[in-house]
Parts: sequence; structure tokens; C-alpha cells
Amino acid sequence: MTTINTHEAPSSPQLTDRALAILAFAIYHQLESGTRVSSVVADDHAGHRADPSGVNELVRHELARREADHIAFTERGSAVVEKVLATIRASASSLPVDAASAPADRERS
Repeated sequence: MTTINTHEAPSSPQLTDRALAILAFAIYHQLESGTRVSSVVADDHAGHRADPSGVNELVRHELARREADHIAFTERGSAVVEKVLATIRASASSLPVDAASAPADRERS
């Protein structure tokens, strides 16, 4: 199970992949729309729903609260979303993305 330290303090929660998936969903929508996302749909009734244990974890760590059909990020939760997004951007900026620096594709026989 992968975890992430959400704050610099040693007493910070370590989030499971299920909780991180909810944050990643918010980040996806934020990147796509260009606007800050303060909540995400918990269940769209079309087969997509946030994992209940991930939601419980975010609520337990006071990163989010349940609101009807949404998961609303608290002020602290919004800060965590922003920090994770900044980390993704920083990591992506060091990736080799141009053709010259990428490994050559091998043809399959």
C-alpha cells in the first residue's frame, strides 16, 4: 500500500491509495477545468463512486466532509490537494518528454 505524508509535521496522517484516489480525482478535474475543485461527487449513480473507506479516511483526518452526494474538502483538505498537485507538477517537470531524451521504442517481432 502506498502512502503519502500530507504535512511536514511528524504527526501527519499517512493516506492510503483509496484516499489518494479521491484526491487524484479532484486533481484530475482541477487540471481539466483550470479551476480549483472544492468537492467531488461521491456517487454518480452510473457506476462511478468513491471508495467508502477512502472517504471515511479523509473525514477521519478532517481533510473532507460528507455533503449529500458530494465529498467536500475542508480548508486543510484543499491545501493537501494543492500540495499533491504541486508535487505532481514538480515531478513532471523533470521527466524526459521530448523524443530525443526518450528511450527508443523497440519493434515487436
